[in-house]
Amino acid sequence: MRRRLAATLLAPLAVLSVTAGPAAGAEPDPPTTGTTEHRITIGGTDRRYLLVVPPDLGKPDLGKPDLGKPDERVPVVVVLHGGFGTPENALTQGGWVEAAAREHFVVVAPEGLHRSWNAGGCCGPAMRAGTDDVEVVLATLDDVDATIAVDPDRVYATGISNGGMLAYRLGCDAADRFAAIAPVAATVVTEGCTPSQPISLLHIHGLADRNVPFDGGLPTRAFQPNPPVYPPARDGIGAFLRADGCDSKPQVHTKGVVSHERWRGCDDKAAVELVTIADAGHSWPGGKRLAKALDPPSTALDATSLITAFFAAHTRRP
Repeated sequence: MRRRLAATLLAPLAVLSVTAGPAAGAEPDPPTTGTTEHRITIGGTDRRYLLVVPPDLGKPDLGKPDLGKPDERVPVVVVLHGGFGTPENALTQGGWVEAAAREHFVVVAPEGLHRSWNAGGCCGPAMRAGTDDVEVVLATLDDVDATIAVDPDRVYATGISNGGMLAYRLGCDAADRFAAIAPVAATVVTEGCTPSQPISLLHIHGLADRNVPFDGGLPTRAFQPNPPVYPPARDGIGAFLRADGCDSKPQVHTKGVVSHERWRGCDDKAAVELVTIADAGHSWPGGKRLAKALDPPSTALDATSLITAFFAAHTRRP
């Protein structure tokens, strides 16, 4: 079944157009709207990413950034696929193309080494090879900034499972580059996570997750051999609470199967929030199910809408 699952997750989706990067010393072309594929070389390795530029983002009406003006900087959301995943199905799973068009931001979806990310204590080929995936993401953002004026104070990262673990690692190791992160169905596997400055965090997790158990431990279901013993999700959240200087006790609101915890009093107007869904498994709530072997997404909330609203509320404060 693992081979069938991997084949399903690795099946590529159609890319609207393909754009090569500018030659060295050449003036960059204006950004192409739609979903375009790009390749860069990082550490001697060819890496691929998808760039989503909404068709109407360059129109200056209704408060939308004008891509023709270098002083008009745009927010960017980095979307990280899960293990065995691809940039294409990461965009599909969370409806990110539609969200970008609706909320007027750019999406960057990088591809991990052999469909995996080195988040520290997980996962797969990328971890075994010791790839510096923090460098990969930052170099990808620099490549995007060569053609689109990225707002350095509105750069965000999200992802599910292994991708969510890398989103956490970005917060741990590169807090100066991100305003907020939003891991889904993930936990911190980065040893000694100590964000260098306050950074906002939204964590979303199903309490019935058997792949990355919310309370930690050995998963009772895994798509990789010899899975790690995961630390509790609250341990990683605690690292961000300490870095952000938040109040020790959260405000808690529960409605049905959804519980929303919010910590206040954080430094630099940062925020830490935790959303748990009592009956949800290892999935992107409100998203698309990529394979029958995966847990069905919870319908109790729309994770993408929740995440984009959270990102919109928080900017980086140098």
